[in-house]
Amino acid sequence: MNELDHWFKSSDHENTKERLESWFKSVGTSGNHAFKKFVKTYKGWKLEILHSFMYPYNNGYIEGINNTTKVMKRLSYGIKSFEGDERKSYRDK
Repeated sequence: MNELDHWFKSSDHENTKERLESWFKSVGTSGNHAFKKFVKTYKGWKLEILHSFMYPYNNGYIEGINNTTKVMKRLSYGIKSFEGDERKSYRDK
């Protein structure tokens, strides 16, 4: 198990910030461009990222509904009536 995976699985809302900052210091000296970009993103979204560890809520359910709606909309281009759309949705299941 790598260090970040271990950190993620063992962190809680009380020690997340300190442990994340410590990990950033250790990878900051690696010279890896992806890590530098990740650290920059973290600094811009720090509060939101830390809150994701503190609160067990996410918007996955709503995003799933939005995605389903967009897929249905994309599939319905060219269908001239609801009955045609209904047949197409049953056919695709």
